[in-house]
Amino acid sequence: MKRRLFATSARIWMGRLLLVAVASLVTVFSAEMVLAILGYPAEHPERVAHPPGFTELRERLEFRYSFRTNGQGLRYRELPMEKQSGRARVFVAGDSFTEGDGVSDSERFTDQLEAAFQDRHGGVDFINGGLSAAGPIEYGNLFVKVGQNYSPDALLICFFVNDVSNTGESLFRVPFAKDPPRGRSRIRRRIHQILPRINTQIEILQDRATVADGQNVKRGFVGAVTSVAESRGIDQRRIAEWEMSVPQDLADAVDRGHFNGSVLSQGLLNPNYWVDSLELNSESSQRRWTTCQQILSALVDHCRADHVEAAIVFLPVSFQYDPSAYSNENPYVFTGCHLRQSWLTDETPLQQSLEAWAASAEIPFLDLTPDFRNAIHSSRSLYWKLDGHWTPEGHTTAARAIESWLSTGNVFHCIPASRLPSGSTSDDTTVH
Repeated sequence: MKRRLFATSARIWMGRLLLVAVASLVTVFSAEMVLAILGYPAEHPERVAHPPGFTELRERLEFRYSFRTNGQGLRYRELPMEKQSGRARVFVAGDSFTEGDGVSDSERFTDQLEAAFQDRHGGVDFINGGLSAAGPIEYGNLFVKVGQNYSPDALLICFFVNDVSNTGESLFRVPFAKDPPRGRSRIRRRIHQILPRINTQIEILQDRATVADGQNVKRGFVGAVTSVAESRGIDQRRIAEWEMSVPQDLADAVDRGHFNGSVLSQGLLNPNYWVDSLELNSESSQRRWTTCQQILSALVDHCRADHVEAAIVFLPVSFQYDPSAYSNENPYVFTGCHLRQSWLTDETPLQQSLEAWAASAEIPFLDLTPDFRNAIHSSRSLYWKLDGHWTPEGHTTAARAIESWLSTGNVFHCIPASRLPSGSTSDDTTVH
């Protein structure tokens, strides 16, 4: 009798559990359908460019300028997608140095180039596709998904030194895929295949919670960096040294949004930042450089498939051309970054590797380092001493060198050879 009661009770509970399970599944799939009807995305929205039509006044310790984007999210003037007959278009891709952090629109090298070529060859539009805090995968993606809509004749890739450090050690997706997937574990990928919108919303909430946790660990820039250092197991003595090295006024400026905190944090969190980028002598930097080459090659392939010419320019860091950059007044120096004064005269492995890649890809290459080494003798203000980005004089130096290079007619067919700018000669630039 007891066995019968137990069996009956078990069947009732199993039925109830099954009913609950079925109801839960129906609820979950119904929620997925509701999210789809309401237009919730099945994948994380991809950040390609800045928000379109965005305007703000950017104030930092050393400069102040107006930042505006056009309808495509570029820091560039409005330009019709349909190309004007007889006028060439060059899309200029790069990071914050290309975008022009620290200077007004008209002071950037791209705007200076546009003005210089205004009355030559029917005029040339140098479309600024710079993207701050970006590496080749990001600014390359911007060209593929936004830049090519302008029907450009050519792509000018502006490769800055830290593009290596800003690139992952490996690619988890095909470069410039139409709908890039988010990196997920195997289990999470299975869940996403079944319930993509619910999973995406959960990941968005998790990302927000992670940011909030990081902000609440310790308030203020110094506290936040210290927390990260402690989580990485960095020696407490080294952390204390770094804290003592950071001037209070600069830390306060970071908290106010008037200074770039990464300039101060690298000495503690990644002291080999510049060595890895320029020397490529660690396993991690070698893998990052390999990934860079894959991305750049994919970008050139995109250009060739669309009959767009491509060329690449190397943008040097101050440690390659200014001896005063090694003084204790430089934030990278007094916070403990490892640097080598041989960079002031030598051609680094990164420069050699980039030139070799350009040769293998059969695209023109220009190294701006010699031009900046020459210019520093007559100008002490090529870059903002604390921030590190180019001043208007730095942009002018880059513009003159690139203008002379493009004027040879050996770079882009859409810009045929012309008379060199007055006061310059073909010896003013180094062309490879």
